[in-house]
Amino acid sequence: MSEENGGDFAEAHNSVESATIGIVASNYLSHHDHLELNNFWVRLLIQSLEQAFSEAGHATRFFNRVPDAGAPIATLPEILSTAVADGADALAVIAFASDPREVDDSLSLLDTSGLPVVCITSGALHRPTPHVFYDNYRVGYQAAQHLLEHGHREIAYFAPFTGNWVAERLQGIYMAAEHAGLPNSAIRCFPETIHAWVQEEDPQAL
Repeated sequence: MSEENGGDFAEAHNSVESATIGIVASNYLSHHDHLELNNFWVRLLIQSLEQAFSEAGHATRFFNRVPDAGAPIATLPEILSTAVADGADALAVIAFASDPREVDDSLSLLDTSGLPVVCITSGALHRPTPHVFYDNYRVGYQAAQHLLEHGHREIAYFAPFTGNWVAERLQGIYMAAEHAGLPNSAIRCFPETIHAWVQEEDPQAL
């Protein structure tokens, strides 16, 4: 993972004896399907944040974008507005299932709030917001480099999902092949066309 505008989030509150930090995420409590893996990572992150903030003397409140079963998922702007209205002193936003562009746009709602915010995302944000994200380009490059170093000269890339991270990993693969002196034709992608980002976070919305 890569880090932008890092810094110790706890130090942002060194002048506050006890702050209430809102944790925003999507946690599907009623699903036992392909979202289970996503839920595992979300819960792990929530627990880690709660423990770190508690050890720093702060309270936390969880703002779940996923309401009761059957109800539509709350948009990121909606849940951020709820957290602000509820009086959170700072926010930690777990949004790696959202398009970074959506996160960028949603964070504009907090520009005048003065709230410290950190994010966990699927890609780099363009706003000057401290965040940690998956470097998908590097991941693709490293995976292809590993295969190339073991003598492989053709690579098949399977892309069954839609998402910006899929295209970013493919670009990393192409760059590794180029650095190894191989043509783009050495990389075969299945399917051949990777579609634009589609929000697949909530299966009820499909």
